[in-house]
Amino acid sequence: MRSWGRGAGAVFVSLSLTAAGCVGRVAPEGEETAIAGGPPSAQPVATPVQILAINDFHGRIAPPPPDETVALVDDGPGPDGLPGTADDGTAALGGAAHLAATAQRLRTDFGGPEADSLFVAAGDLVGASPWTSAAFADEPTIEVIDALGLDVATAGNHEFDRGQDELFRLSGATDGTYLDDVDACADVGTSGGTCFRDSSGEVFHGAGFPYLAANVVDRETGRPALPPYEIATTSTGARIGLIGVVTTDTEAFVRPSGLAGLVVQEPVEAANRYAAELQELGVEAIVLVAHEGGIQGAGGRPDTCVGDLAGTRMDDLNAALSPAVDAVVGGHTHSSYTCMLPDPDGDLRPFTQALTYGLSLTDLRFVVAPDGDVDRASVTVAAVPVYRTAEDPRVRRIVDHWTQRAAPEGDRPVATLVGDVPAAAVPESQMGVLVADALLAAVQGPEFGDPVLAFMNLGMLRGDLRYAGSGPGDPDGTVTYREVFRAMPMRFPVEAVTVSGADIRVALEHQFAGGGAVVLSTSQGLSYRYDPARPPGDRVDPCSLLLDGNRIEPERRYRVAMTAYLREGGDGYTSFAGGTDVVPGMTDTDAVAAHLAASSPVSPPARGAVVPTAERLSC
Repeated sequence: MRSWGRGAGAVFVSLSLTAAGCVGRVAPEGEETAIAGGPPSAQPVATPVQILAINDFHGRIAPPPPDETVALVDDGPGPDGLPGTADDGTAALGGAAHLAATAQRLRTDFGGPEADSLFVAAGDLVGASPWTSAAFADEPTIEVIDALGLDVATAGNHEFDRGQDELFRLSGATDGTYLDDVDACADVGTSGGTCFRDSSGEVFHGAGFPYLAANVVDRETGRPALPPYEIATTSTGARIGLIGVVTTDTEAFVRPSGLAGLVVQEPVEAANRYAAELQELGVEAIVLVAHEGGIQGAGGRPDTCVGDLAGTRMDDLNAALSPAVDAVVGGHTHSSYTCMLPDPDGDLRPFTQALTYGLSLTDLRFVVAPDGDVDRASVTVAAVPVYRTAEDPRVRRIVDHWTQRAAPEGDRPVATLVGDVPAAAVPESQMGVLVADALLAAVQGPEFGDPVLAFMNLGMLRGDLRYAGSGPGDPDGTVTYREVFRAMPMRFPVEAVTVSGADIRVALEHQFAGGGAVVLSTSQGLSYRYDPARPPGDRVDPCSLLLDGNRIEPERRYRVAMTAYLREGGDGYTSFAGGTDVVPGMTDTDAVAAHLAASSPVSPPARGAVVPTAERLSC
């Protein structure tokens, strides 16, 4: 039995957890706790501790498709069983039932159900999820993760995809604390509804584990939106602080309205502040669970640390992070690594991240010394692949329940394709153009003001539309709703809005801020030339910027279509945020499905409207 307390002021009740996970609820702020008010008694013995970790699960409760699951993990012949082929050294991984069995095996190896083993997640458990989870507002993923025995999760940027109130709705364990005043069945405007009955027939009651977010605070008061940290007490009385932080990318990747009234502070500043607070409470063993990450150098594998994360945000974080923090569990970059990096005092501490989608687990082990601090010399960290061998029958039943419920709509044929529609920008994204055409079609009519042009940012596309079928129930050329949703999982409203020609030019220029790729797709009819070698703000040739053969005039007002995310200034496209006369329509996912159905059979849009060239036109 372990007991937990919730941080920031140390004024919470304890939570009792069994080895299977959290079975308690957080009481309102202001109540006393068994662990508040001073340091613990000296620990009589050294205490071995295990922390299992996942990150960027993104609702993959069922085994993900082949293009998401094959990872370089060994030297075998690969999933096809044939040596000398392209998949040598890889394996098909993942699936929540297999993840549960792998976690149980690691717990057993560590010491069984009575050992001091914790299970944490470093953000993005939900968001950009497949249809099986997203069809039911990601409540299937919460049920599965609860069944896995998760103890605590850091909020990731994708937890805010549908806004802070939806995160509060999902985070049942924090109801009534900090800024979480939203219960599990509250109507927060989530597309498709909420509060479904789970695999046992019970109405959704929110996550049994708490979400943490030390660096997400109220803009006016500075009060944390969610608990900044948790304190775990082991079977020997040792205490471990777990601080949760989210990447500052959140403000760029989430609809501004979803973070209304909140500020995402620098993660390292929040981590250092709460590490000091934990030490004041007598907690010396401290782990940072960060939805922030690094990337290995060339040739890295899940169990290596090629390049020591040099030049990445984790490198910067390590340099500024207090030596009081003993380990960092990361996420966000979808890049696995197991590193030991020197802290500012020169002592090695682990930095680790698992593969995305539950394809692997991090197994972090250390000893809490009798003085209550982590014995850094005792630290071991391993990347453990989630092979599709053993599976947990209870989790399998939950996954099967939601898979069957999602199948009728997900497997519905939408259209037929003539060929693949790729999302890659070369220089134009054919998928991006198709989606922009769909957004434009979705808001035609006098009630929307008959827009003449549409925009789609490629950052919100999650895949291609493919001609090849996936099996007997999905023949070649058939596009199902599930496949549309896989490529377009965000479900942002499509909006008609009036902007100026100058706003359009600024937006087209902004797409080149990160390089020379065309990442803002437009509907067919718009054409222009650009030169990525020219200075920022002068890469698009204004004389070449034409709509249906007519030049876009800076002072003229144009009725255009885009997602609410883009219109609010998402991905930094702030020139659209000043648009007027906004009229919302259907979701972007449904707009694409409707457009495909109306256009079937669908051919990939032609390329050539956007031309990279140093030559400039006169006008």
